Amino acid sequence: YSENPPVSILVMPPINNTDNVEAKDYFFYTLNQTLANNGYYVYPSLLAMQTLQDESAYDAELFVENDVSAFGRTFGADLVLFTTITKWEKSVVGSKVTVGIEYLFRSTKTGEKVFYRGGEFTYDANANNSGGSLLAWAVQKAVSMVAAGLTDYVAVARTCNYHALWGDLPAGKYYEEKFGKDGEEESCSEEFSYKSGNLVH
Repeated sequence: YSENPPVSILVMPPINNTDNVEAKDYFFYTLNQTLANNGYYVYPSLLAMQTLQDESAYDAELFVENDVSAFGRTFGADLVLFTTITKWEKSVVGSKVTVGIEYLFRSTKTGEKVFYRGGEFTYDANANNSGGSLLAWAVQKAVSMVAAGLTDYVAVARTCNYHALWGDLPAGKYYEEKFGKDGEEESCSEEFSYKSGNLVH
């Protein structure tokens, strides 16, 4: 990595092993921002999707363990990112969404797995608890039930991406302040709980 740091990343359509069909799109269209903010050139989602479909390479399952050099030749990408969604569970009462997600980066030049992160994330859009009275509890439950129906799943995906990759993935060349200088930084835990705007390790 240090001898030939990657510059560009192609994001493959996520592998969705859950019953939530839309989870694939939530993650596919939200990964670019985190990666770009971390200093990498990321191929635009819509362009990548169209090209992958035209080349019959849309199914990431076919490539995650196989040769990825064609993506280097076709796109010029240094890395290919595969994501696998292993869990997507929404609480029946309340506003929690628990997601299991794996991120795997492979080199298009060597085929090596150069970076991996995986874990479970709990996103809680619930308001802060407001006192201990029965009335307060009833109001809180009502708020929770409304929030559960209005949970922004794009925000859930973005939160997972940010806390899994930001600060752990080595900075790319376009993040000049950290590029080549973050090798000694301690990485974060693989498991997080995200509640009311605060990250809790």
